[in-house]
Amino acid sequence: MLAGRIDPIDLDVQAIIDDELSPQARSRVLAQAAREELARAEDINARVLGGKPEHTTTVDGVAGASEERVRPDGTIVYEFNLQRGLFAWIAAELEAFAPVLSGLFAHSFLFFVDGVLTELADEVPEGEEYVFMSSVPYAGKIEGENRAPESAQAPNGVFEAVATLAQRQFPGAEIAFSYRQPFAAAASGQPDTPAITIRRG
Repeated sequence: MLAGRIDPIDLDVQAIIDDELSPQARSRVLAQAAREELARAEDINARVLGGKPEHTTTVDGVAGASEERVRPDGTIVYEFNLQRGLFAWIAAELEAFAPVLSGLFAHSFLFFVDGVLTELADEVPEGEEYVFMSSVPYAGKIEGENRAPESAQAPNGVFEAVATLAQRQFPGAEIAFSYRQPFAAAASGQPDTPAITIRRG
């Protein structure tokens, strides 16, 4: 799972809470501060990913507990599943970067989970390796393998450019650009093709 995590209380705020409030009030302040941080994180995710990813809440080590149950000196942790948002972001950027003549290349991108062709619209299964590649045999020419990219619409290539942006956008994910043999579902006998690979951390 590709995930993000927030810890809502910094040490300075914790010191003020400890000095000024009763145990019950400290718990209420912790819960309120956690919810405010959650709302901020969800806003950021919505801007970056185009939606709010699912998250789990862990209160004092108990998964799924309500924030109100936090101890006065306890912890509240939110963990976001960023996996689906990451894949959707890459798919959208590949289409946006693709040069357009007939439209065939822009609609040739395929997504694989451990070598199995998978629809992004469906629930994405857990896997060790997630790969984007194209089903057209000329994808390498557009990318510029061993030469300059052939399309003026994509002077920096497509897959490598998107992989570089994804690495910056999702620094916690293991994302790489490479050329590799296509999976059977992409095209049999096709030469090495550009690909974006995301590995499970």
